[in-house]
Amino acid sequence: MASMKISRRWIHADDDPDSINSRLPDDLLKIIFSRLGDNQDHASVARVCRQWRDAESATREKITVNFSYAVSPGYVIDRFGQLRALKIKGKPRASDFGLIPVDWGGYGGPWIAALALARARSLYGALASLHFKRMEISDEDLALLAETFRDALQVLKLEKCSGFSSLGLESIARSCRDLRVLSLDESDIEDKGSQWLRELIHSCASLEALNLSMTGLELGDIRLVEEIVSSSKLKSLKLNDLEDPSRNRRLDLRQSSLQELGFCGLIQVSLPSSLSSFSGDLQLAMEPNLASALTSLDLLYTTANHEQHLEIIKGCRNLQVFKARDIIGDVGLELLASHCKGLQRIRIENMRQQEQHGFSISNSGMLALAKSCVHLQSFSMYVHDAANSSLEAFAESCPGLLDFRLGILETAPDMAEPLDAGVQSLLQRCPSITKLALYLKEGGLTDRGLESIGRLGQQLKWILLGCLSDSDTSDRGLVSLARGCSNLRKLEVRNCPFSDAAIVCGIRGLPLLRYLWFQCYHRVSDRHFALLGPEWRTELMPEFYSVLCYRTLVSGSRSDHPPSVRPMLGGGGGGG
Repeated sequence: MASMKISRRWIHADDDPDSINSRLPDDLLKIIFSRLGDNQDHASVARVCRQWRDAESATREKITVNFSYAVSPGYVIDRFGQLRALKIKGKPRASDFGLIPVDWGGYGGPWIAALALARARSLYGALASLHFKRMEISDEDLALLAETFRDALQVLKLEKCSGFSSLGLESIARSCRDLRVLSLDESDIEDKGSQWLRELIHSCASLEALNLSMTGLELGDIRLVEEIVSSSKLKSLKLNDLEDPSRNRRLDLRQSSLQELGFCGLIQVSLPSSLSSFSGDLQLAMEPNLASALTSLDLLYTTANHEQHLEIIKGCRNLQVFKARDIIGDVGLELLASHCKGLQRIRIENMRQQEQHGFSISNSGMLALAKSCVHLQSFSMYVHDAANSSLEAFAESCPGLLDFRLGILETAPDMAEPLDAGVQSLLQRCPSITKLALYLKEGGLTDRGLESIGRLGQQLKWILLGCLSDSDTSDRGLVSLARGCSNLRKLEVRNCPFSDAAIVCGIRGLPLLRYLWFQCYHRVSDRHFALLGPEWRTELMPEFYSVLCYRTLVSGSRSDHPPSVRPMLGGGGGGG
């Protein structure tokens, strides 16, 4: 059923909810609410009155728990009894960069146990999709999950998770015979053999997508890949390193229906004509017909050099998504801009082991991209230098931007000017941006820039501010930002000069904020964080100079934190 957009002004402030209820019976409310598409629309109607809340809960088919400690598993199960898809996020994003303790928490066991109990009570009969992100999942958890859901489970995603082995995957493969999607992207998995994969091949004929990328799981023999492809309906296959023991066999995928393929390893592959997305170690330009059919290309982990990158880009004229390292340089970015006018998403990373390659991205490369790729929606890039002119070019040419992330390399020279004017133009002329990351160098942004974010960033839901340590950036700028960003949900701050008092003031001024992580190098005071309301918890991680604040419906401090995490007094927490 098509989703429906509900106006925020649908319910007027002077309307009486009780009189509205008398005009709208439960069955009609459920029909209306079942067509809501936007999460904020769901939240808005649920706040009108209890009848609307109950009707919204009864029709909700999928939800995302953005932080696993924000609510209890029981709360979610009791409120949303008709879910078909559930996504749960555990550890803070800072864990991707080693900025919180490895054993910080984010355990999936309590959630899986609660789901098992719900199924025993004949609830959640329609639940077919589970997605855990940055969570600790054990083999026992996976065994319970397999026993509980069996053929009902169609989608299982364990993204950036850890704590389990291939034995747990064997339980899933053996029991969940109607599995359509199994994604283990970037999970840390203990490899105890490939029997789980053979079980998957034998049991899951309906499998359409398998993602083992960046997991460390070794297939050992490309013949297993051929078995997977031939025994299922695979449309998407992403693997870790592939090996060819004989070193003279070609992996022939020409007869497959694969639309997405990803792998690393120096093997010979014959690609299918159906392919539209490729990621991995591509060193040679593809056949012209295959290259022109690609809409997504990920070269982040290729061993190709600068010249090989350029040859690959030349053949791919219809890319909408492109990911690579800064080894492509400004020349590569300019080539991409001239060949791929329909580009929508771009991500350029800096890989430390490649810092000596002699190539980098500068303001001129960004300018070329901005002027040519007018359909950009997502921009994420580490660059050697940036100026207001490139940000203003994005503002003028790319009004559909949703996500803008700019990082200045640590090895880059000091910035010649603050990016205040560019950031202001970006937010003025790209009103749909909801995610903004600015990881700059000293002098990269002043209070004026922070004030413009507050004045123009009402639509922002996530902000990252990094390395703004400068005499021109102060508490006043952060407080001004907080006063304006009324829809902000997540705020991350790293190596910025803001005081505890300003950070707490900012939290209190952001009505929808549910999560703040910041890294600081001064002594953090319980006194300031005690001013937060009872719904807030604050955790200090001294070894990592990190502080995490989050809003929760659960009373008291969590009991599963390691000794390296200290719950702070006040804000509803405890001395636990």
